Amino acid sequence: MTNNKLKTNKGGRPSVFKEGYIEETRKLATLGVNEEDIAWFFHIHPNTFKNWKKKYPQLLAALKKGKADRNVSLMKAMFENATKRHNASVQIFLAKNWLGMTDRQELLHTGDEKKPVRLVLEDYKNNNNNNANSKS
Repeated sequence: MTNNKLKTNKGGRPSVFKEGYIEETRKLATLGVNEEDIAWFFHIHPNTFKNWKKKYPQLLAALKKGKADRNVSLMKAMFENATKRHNASVQIFLAKNWLGMTDRQELLHTGDEKKPVRLVLEDYKNNNNNNANSKS
């Protein structure tokens, strides 16, 4: 006679996940290590790491915290570079990204018929070179 009870076998090998991976993930993400490289650091395939993020919410939270900490650290460094070291490149970058400034200028003039005429000045040097090249 056969046993009618079915064995539940989920298949696959047992997980190699360890609680210590949570803190390691946060530290690696803080350093700017991408998710694929974090997976390889743990000697697992990136798809396994993706599955772990779903299965272990604390791992996902640590990853997000590490990325947020990295971003804050980077922004502090950029702000210090712009304000204390007077780095013009960083000042321009922050002005464009934080303040919404652009390299584009718009001038509004009225024409002969008292209707507005809009002039847009963009990258004069490049446009001037393109016009010079097209004339020859």
